[in-house]
Amino acid sequence: MIKKYLSFVVLVLSFALFCMNIANAIQPAFSSDQEQQFINVYAKQYNIPVDFIKKTLKHSVFQYSTYKMQEDIMNAPVNYKGKSWEQYKKQFINTANIKRGVNFMCNNLDTLNQAEEDFGVPASVVVGVIGVETSFGSFTGKYRVLDTLTTLAFNSPRKIDYWQNELAKYLKLCYMYNINPEKLIGSIDGGYGLGQFMPSAYIDYAVTTQKGRYPDLLNQDDAIMSVANYLKQHGWKRGEMVTMTVKHDYKSCNKIFCDSNELKHKVYQWRENGVKTNYAVANTVPAELITFKNPKRKYSWLAFHNFYIIYTYNHSLKYAMVVNQLGEAVAKNVANYGCE
Repeated sequence: MIKKYLSFVVLVLSFALFCMNIANAIQPAFSSDQEQQFINVYAKQYNIPVDFIKKTLKHSVFQYSTYKMQEDIMNAPVNYKGKSWEQYKKQFINTANIKRGVNFMCNNLDTLNQAEEDFGVPASVVVGVIGVETSFGSFTGKYRVLDTLTTLAFNSPRKIDYWQNELAKYLKLCYMYNINPEKLIGSIDGGYGLGQFMPSAYIDYAVTTQKGRYPDLLNQDDAIMSVANYLKQHGWKRGEMVTMTVKHDYKSCNKIFCDSNELKHKVYQWRENGVKTNYAVANTVPAELITFKNPKRKYSWLAFHNFYIIYTYNHSLKYAMVVNQLGEAVAKNVANYGCE
């Protein structure tokens, strides 16, 4: 009898959840006042016809999953640290993803070499970005970009101006390139393509390898060149290191703050505080010690200028590090075993 009762309760709760999801799915993403205010601000600013904006927004649907994700971020505890470096790293640097990376690199060597020649960004770094963002194109998202951006532009509990600008840029690029705005499918936060470009990045940094058409960020050649162009335009320095593995003692982070989000110190300051470098590097080179908040870690890294250029792609030290290390792992595998 108890089992039957519990089964009934589960059935009722499941049905209630189903109804709630349906209700969220058909919920309008914005009011008429919000739409008009958006048009007043962005139609003239980005030279988008009002009729195009209205026609496009009319077909948008409130995306509950996207809204919930932003709500969860806003409500996260102040002291929430997320996954450890070891847990985070395993998501991306594993046998399956490295194998996908080797296939991707081997299939695109010419374009990767061209990107390095044109922009100075090593193939390993471009491969690392695409590998972390979409597992080399194996998962580029399942949400309509229009729905995601419209939901966030009018309902986000955080960064509302940012999301409105991204929606406006999305409408601009669709109008500019004659793209059907209902067709593009991307991530839960609006990123699109193999490199998960937001609309503003698409407009500013996306390039194409074929004359006469707009950049197609699901096309491997365009994605590779666009990621390299993004990093170059953000200040990538050709031929310079990204990180260096180092040893340090327990005092290294006492007098100088480790894990900085920006370059504030130089190599000699770290050497004076117990950091032992393995290679010849000038004392005056800007660098930061990265321990991921674990100063007792035996091995850590000195991060240089180009590390912080990767950081601009996604403002996370763990992200920048795993991009670099995944790319290095793939490139090492290709160098050691070649391409079939």
